[in-house]
Amino acid sequence: MAAGDGRAGLPAADVEPGAGDEREGACPIEAFDEAVDLRIVSYRRRLADTDGLCAKWVIDAIVAGGLLEDDRQDCIERIEWVQRRADGAGD
Repeated sequence: MAAGDGRAGLPAADVEPGAGDEREGACPIEAFDEAVDLRIVSYRRRLADTDGLCAKWVIDAIVAGGLLEDDRQDCIERIEWVQRRADGAGD
């Protein structure tokens, strides 16, 4: 019981399962066996400065998802980052 507030002390609700590193689903993913070219397209309402674009988190997610073995030069030949203006629907 909390000090003087009259409410019983209850444990916190566990409303979400713990996050894990396992992929869901029964479909195994096979990694590429040769260097790839990546083209990352970002849709934005407001375009960013060219020097403000960063593909690191996207590439890290691709590696974590098992599509690429690593982000070394022998796994990724070339990276192209493209921005497109989003239509702004729903504003």
